[in-house]
Amino acid sequence: MRRAVPLMAVLSTLISPERASAETLRAAPARTFVDTVGVNVHPTYLSTPYGNVDRTIAALQSLGIRHVRHGIHANPDPKFAWVNGYSATVTNKLAAAGIKSDLVVGNPDDSSGTIAQQLAHVRSTMLGSVESFEGPNEWDQTLRTNWAAELRGYQKALYGGVKADSALKALPVFTPSLGEWRRLPQLGDLSAYADYGNLHAYPGGLAPGQKWLDDQLTAHKTVTGTKKVMITEAGYHNAMAYTGLHKPTSERASGRYMARMLLEHYRRGLPRTWVYELYDEKEDLALTNKERHLGLLRLDGSEKPAAKAVRNVIELAGTGTGGTAADLPIELTGAASGVRRVAVRRPDGSIVLFLWQDSVIWDKYGQFDMYPAALGGTLKVTGPWTRAEVFSVAKGTAPTAAGGFAGTMGVTVPGDDVIAIRLADASMKPTPAGGAPTLPPPPPATRSETPTPAPSPAAPAASAPAASAPATSTRPAPATMARPSRRCRIAVKRAHRARRTRARAATRRSARRACGARVARRLLARAARAAR
Repeated sequence: MRRAVPLMAVLSTLISPERASAETLRAAPARTFVDTVGVNVHPTYLSTPYGNVDRTIAALQSLGIRHVRHGIHANPDPKFAWVNGYSATVTNKLAAAGIKSDLVVGNPDDSSGTIAQQLAHVRSTMLGSVESFEGPNEWDQTLRTNWAAELRGYQKALYGGVKADSALKALPVFTPSLGEWRRLPQLGDLSAYADYGNLHAYPGGLAPGQKWLDDQLTAHKTVTGTKKVMITEAGYHNAMAYTGLHKPTSERASGRYMARMLLEHYRRGLPRTWVYELYDEKEDLALTNKERHLGLLRLDGSEKPAAKAVRNVIELAGTGTGGTAADLPIELTGAASGVRRVAVRRPDGSIVLFLWQDSVIWDKYGQFDMYPAALGGTLKVTGPWTRAEVFSVAKGTAPTAAGGFAGTMGVTVPGDDVIAIRLADASMKPTPAGGAPTLPPPPPATRSETPTPAPSPAAPAASAPAASAPATSTRPAPATMARPSRRCRIAVKRAHRARRTRARAATRRSARRACGARVARRLLARAARAAR
């Protein structure tokens, strides 16, 4: 069992030897990252925003999405003929706009038609618009006593049907998805009947890419062994009054986590992630129905922060085709040495380096936003680069700082944002700066001290950009925060150690009363980071 770090040590500012992290990143062509991002849609939900097909396609194109996931409809009953035809028409219309479909192939009860009927429908009406197939969606949620045996038989027939069809055999087939990942061992080994695994990986209010994802991917090895796994559903819901096990997440935190989730999945080599879903489907003013608040877009089509994060991270990576991979030797020193990183190469040859903290910015039990401190340090890059541009994924696609680059620069990685650093040489066109400040010089090197963490953002919507001018936050930096009172320290200690949901909520309220909400959030976030 992991030993918890003493809280009093967390609340102190320590002086330690300078940290450094050096590695050579492989910067794949930017399109390889862009092609790992997809979105779930429901073309036949005509009483929802999906009923407006043209607006749906325009929304997907605005976000930079080229891949969607939905179902096949091929029930031979005449009363479903219009559904079968309409679904095929929308699938082809999406493809004409450059958006290909992954199709869920029915269920063991044949309610969408038999496997043979569904594949024949694709071959005759949608050939060229479909890029993959997958087994039934969350059939385990029916709780039928023989659900696992039904899925095994169905998957074997699906895989055999696709691979025996000369027109479809080149398309990959995924395993069925489950609604509860802990049931994966019951499904058994399907590696002979699938090209990829299939996982629904909802964080449920947690930060993306932490141990919960490791556990789910490990469990999936019982189904597909060493084959790669597609994440066909993932995302956060904003039904803030929902009290079930799948905890809600604020729109702010969902937006900040979304870019990290896509980058984290790419960093782990997961081939594609389909975010669930494009739209909030129905009105729910009470915010109690989680199924109605999973969208990137609200019911009226307006964008949530998560939608902006998807668009920004795709656009910053680069949407052009072509280009080749390249190595990027980097070294990060100081407090930012341990941040996560991904690099991609644009077709013009410039490289975009994404940096982010593996931080917790939402308390899923206390239900409040958290604002972990930014981390400062120095970035050293080997290569021909003469210019650097810094971006905040949360803020947009215009640089927050830009200037000449001589191999070393200071960086600031916010606790609740992803930064992107574009490295270019003299032959590459600069990004329009829009009045961005010039890059500051790197901090002076020290032998005995870790660079002081940079100030936290002044407000939820204004996180400090990396490598920009010093923040003008009115919130004090963690290193200079006055020592909390004894009553505050004791209250935070009790809140940090609380395990049961009800006790945790009560002790966190006590901590906020003893310390003030802002200080309590900071100290609890610091304690959580130290305990990981």
